[in-house]
Amino acid sequence: MLTTPGFPAGTLDDEGCPVWTTSLYGPDHLMFYLVRDLEPAAALEVLGADPARAVPCALPAEASAGLDARSLPATVLDSEAETVLLAGRVRGWTFVMDDANTTDDLGDDPAAALSAAAGGPAVSLHIDINALNRLRYAEDGVPVFETDFDNVESDVAELPAGAPAVVRAAIDAAGNLDELIEDDEDDPDRRDHAFLDRLACALAGANWTYDELRAAELIAVELD
Repeated sequence: MLTTPGFPAGTLDDEGCPVWTTSLYGPDHLMFYLVRDLEPAAALEVLGADPARAVPCALPAEASAGLDARSLPATVLDSEAETVLLAGRVRGWTFVMDDANTTDDLGDDPAAALSAAAGGPAVSLHIDINALNRLRYAEDGVPVFETDFDNVESDVAELPAGAPAVVRAAIDAAGNLDELIEDDEDDPDRRDHAFLDRLACALAGANWTYDELRAAELIAVELD
């Protein structure tokens, strides 16, 4: 069973990804956001959705139940919309999942916009089928850390001395799963393929289980 310093048993899947994220999306695309001290409806509004159109969303007891090529929320809602946003709050952090990466087009840095609205920290992770993954972290509306799939090894190894302590702590919490890395003596800083996913969640302490996710009051909204 895969574990790291910040992700105990039962919080990672067999690929080293946080189970609460992989339980929600299909095989192609995903964006998710985490923001502290902002209500889910307010987070949806920052991301361009009309919170008045949001409806309660109850996830099935088993994450795999009924999951098709779309996201789990789209399957649950029987939605044919281009995008479904799912939002909820767990342990003081609001998450928003975007199952089609639509919100990535709303501005240069949606994480910074969420952070500004909340007056605190926010993080975003864009996951793409072509491994064009990108992480952004902001505090008080100001971007303070950014990395992507191609540069994460060097960005972590060369982290500036003035980098926020929360970023350093999140790197340690995300850990590195050697069992997922092929031996490469020429690249000692290499990170496993799911490190960026864990780092994004570790910045918010989001080592949640699927049951925690189901227990939250969840709302979903369609974007056409």
